[in-house]
Amino acid sequence: QAEALVESLVAYLQSVPVEKRTDMEVVNVFQFATDLTALLPPEKSGDVGKALRALGVSVFVIRTIPEQMLYDKKLIVVEAGKPVSIILINDDAMPHNLVVTMPGTVEEIGPLAEAMAPEPDAHGRLYIPLSPKVLHGTKLVESGQQARLSFIAPQVPGDYQYVCTFPGHWRLMVGKLAVVEDVEAYLASHAATEQPKITEWKTDDLVPQQPQLESGRNLARGRDAFTRLACASCHKLGPEGVHYGPELTDVFARFQHNPVEVLRHVIEPSLVVSNRYVGFEFELKNGDELS
Repeated sequence: QAEALVESLVAYLQSVPVEKRTDMEVVNVFQFATDLTALLPPEKSGDVGKALRALGVSVFVIRTIPEQMLYDKKLIVVEAGKPVSIILINDDAMPHNLVVTMPGTVEEIGPLAEAMAPEPDAHGRLYIPLSPKVLHGTKLVESGQQARLSFIAPQVPGDYQYVCTFPGHWRLMVGKLAVVEDVEAYLASHAATEQPKITEWKTDDLVPQQPQLESGRNLARGRDAFTRLACASCHKLGPEGVHYGPELTDVFARFQHNPVEVLRHVIEPSLVVSNRYVGFEFELKNGDELS
């Protein structure tokens, strides 16, 4: 049924005035039609993709994956010099943003953002360095909220990047914005394997491996992972880290030295949230929002 549905959606989009094609309701139709093209035979999907792009703005919806510190898309492909609209929907409990950078510069921009004070720039954005290597960026998007980033794709083709610059997140939350001359040719030569494969681990999946914890531990590697994977941006472990979320130094004592319970809370970090760490959002009388 996908082919008939796509044809209907394309016909509807052709009837929408150009100035209305970035309205959220229409953007959702664009995204739905784009997703459906994956179900079509290759010879038809290319034609449909070309027809959708010819209708106007290339629209992409990117969601955050709850408690994974990842975007749900690692690759988006756009035509050089053409308008692009990215809608970031935050399904996670933490705030996130989306910042477009020059190719290969995330390793430079990330540490700069971490060193910044939480003071908004002229556009009301936090943790976005003032650098010519930063091209575009959203404000921080709170849990359950969304933001739209519209811009003209660079004229020079290349593998640009998009990243969350909230302190610590840039190490994991990064994707490729491929700017190309021919989108169809690029998609034909690049497999969809660049999108993240997310494993929804369950406690019962890993309990059988618990006995392996008793041998072969490498505490230095664990300490390195604690810092490298951004755990230290919210938690303290001994002298390392920041006291923002719960301290992890005595975590086993808090769970009666039961490794299965510790594992359960690692896999489901929001299973129990202490009153000290519950987040609050305020809508002020002047319309501002405060978290």
